[in-house]
Amino acid sequence: MLVYANQIQLHGIHSEEILFDSIARWLNEQLDIQFDHQKLQSSGIYKGQRGNLPSNLRIHSCYEGEPALCSWVLTHGDRKVRSREWAVEIGVKKLNGVLEVSCVVENSDKSAWVSEPVSASQPRLIRYILNSVASARGDVSVTRAMPGQDLKPIGRDTDSYRAFKYEIFRTQRKAAIVLVSPTKEGEYLVEPSELQKTLIGLADVVKVLPDSDTHEMEHILGKQYSAWDGAVNVLPIPSGQDKVWSKLFRSETIKEWGNNRERISKILAWVTTSTNIPRQRAHISPGEVQILSMRRNNSIRLSKAAQMHESDLRRTVDEMLGEREDLFEDLVAEKEKLEDQLGEKVSELWEKESTIDALKYRLSQKSNPGEIDIDLIWKFIENRRQEKLKPIDCLKIIECLYGDKCIILDSARQSADKMEKFTKIGTLLKLLRKPVTEYRTGLINGGDSRARRVFSPKVFAAKESEPVMKNKDLCRLRTFTYKGEAVEMFRHLKIGTANDPTKTIRIHFDWDPTIEKIVIGYCGEHLKVFGQ
Repeated sequence: MLVYANQIQLHGIHSEEILFDSIARWLNEQLDIQFDHQKLQSSGIYKGQRGNLPSNLRIHSCYEGEPALCSWVLTHGDRKVRSREWAVEIGVKKLNGVLEVSCVVENSDKSAWVSEPVSASQPRLIRYILNSVASARGDVSVTRAMPGQDLKPIGRDTDSYRAFKYEIFRTQRKAAIVLVSPTKEGEYLVEPSELQKTLIGLADVVKVLPDSDTHEMEHILGKQYSAWDGAVNVLPIPSGQDKVWSKLFRSETIKEWGNNRERISKILAWVTTSTNIPRQRAHISPGEVQILSMRRNNSIRLSKAAQMHESDLRRTVDEMLGEREDLFEDLVAEKEKLEDQLGEKVSELWEKESTIDALKYRLSQKSNPGEIDIDLIWKFIENRRQEKLKPIDCLKIIECLYGDKCIILDSARQSADKMEKFTKIGTLLKLLRKPVTEYRTGLINGGDSRARRVFSPKVFAAKESEPVMKNKDLCRLRTFTYKGEAVEMFRHLKIGTANDPTKTIRIHFDWDPTIEKIVIGYCGEHLKVFGQ
């Protein structure tokens, strides 16, 4: 999961020295290894110790010529939560005397039993860099365009509200805004200056001055974009439709968050929901460094090819091919990581939509509630956080809501019963709904070619691969008993690609045109695709 992404641009004759000193200090703490500038600018792999936990560092460097690029990827376990791993990527780009630093923080849980929520925080390295810049006394500076460098007050006069309203709706705004108001006693529930330091690069922190006329503020800004009595209003980056959303946290809610540090963490988490993706796009990734390095090395090798002996030339070509294969594997891994992030967001959306669908159906059946297992629906709606649904529950819900359009075979229930560790429940429930609604309608009205359009190729396959279909043993795994006969069900839906029962599941089904029903025969682990 992407937790934090940010960029900083540094200017000045000593900017490079300050930057690499900060990175070295940070890495020394994380790995208990002493790094100097030369070591930081050289590709390599290091294994160290962070407290009682092992930590690993990969350095990718192409720091000769312009642009000069470097990437550091640090991975380590969580000191408090077992089976949780953190990855911090730092990228540096030097071009025309300007240093660009990007930082991305991600976490992944290696077990389905991890339930501890992730607490957002500013990486210590960011604070190190900014403190070093502040101590440089003018020799080094960050770019003026970087948001959040100063705490901004409003409320001195009417014009301050009007200027603030213009900034809220400025379509070119690339940072969030956090409006912090004082209580009636003139105190702030979230310390504005500390919040500003935490959100630098991500958001502008605006402080409503004590004794400000909040009625005038509401008259000019509207209630949606105001804050009063200790409340905090988070205004994300404007959406593509020029719409500016807002999230107001009232004083009662903020007090429940805990101390000032915990309150800042909550606000940071909300800010990064709109800033992470655009900041991540500008990140200087390890793949970018590897591609540049490979191109430069290949250019040097090819320039010497004419003078090489045949054996040396073969060895050089083999090295180039090996580097390409390594890069390809790294890029595939990065692609899978991004797909997982997208899948998590889609899963969250689908889970919310599924809740809405369940509520809509319950309302439509209110006149005759006996037709639906209300307890099961409420288990999903009310207790899905404390008592996670299982794949077998998803089949029951589909059967309960769409029993007139589908048949769930015992083989499907038995396979689903074995998938207790599967975690992408929202995605599964949404995906199970499509065959019995849109896909079924497509089959009835336009046939198979029309029906399959409701799925993306990533989640639906009309048949198995040729090696599977030619192997009797593999076909038998996909054969299920329906109406007393063995029926091969090669049509299937897919979630996940890895051999991981917490994230991967397959649903095999068929179509009975005589009764116009979808027949689900299997909902379980990825079936074998290779013979014994």
